[in-house]
Amino acid sequence: IPFIQENKQNIKVILILAESYSKMRSYFLSVVINKETKQILSKEDGFGSFQVWENKEF
Repeated sequence: IPFIQENKQNIKVILILAESYSKMRSYFLSVVINKETKQILSKEDGFGSFQVWENKEF
C-alpha cells in the first residue's frame, strides 16, 4: 500500500510491505526525495503504528 505525502520541497513515499491488524502495526519502507535535485534525503524501514501513516505533516 503506497502513501505519498509532499510539501514544497520534498516528496515522501511510504510503502506498507506487511501489516498486522491485530497489533495495529505494519512493516514499512519510507523514502524522502528532494523535488528539485531528485536526491534521496532519507530512507528508513521498520515496524510502525498505523497512526503514523495518518499524519499528513512531515
